[in-house]
Amino acid sequence: MCSEKTIKLQNMLDVAVEQGILLYQREKPATPAEIVQVQRVHEEYNYMPEFIVKDETGEIKEIWYSGTINENDDSISHLSEDE
Repeated sequence: MCSEKTIKLQNMLDVAVEQGILLYQREKPATPAEIVQVQRVHEEYNYMPEFIVKDETGEIKEIWYSGTINENDDSISHLSEDE
């Protein structure tokens, strides 16, 4: 069963894709379902998105989930040093 948080994330990402926003996870193109799956598995971690604006209109063009799964110990590590 999905939590309310998971359902909200799925809906937000579905709308983003409908608006033409590209999604990335672990530096690779991703679908909403792929991002939600990682979120569900690692709910105890704060896996924050980065919103990329690529033009002067200020519209979001890409959403990057920069947290990565450390294959050695299954923990989340972040690419950003300020997290």
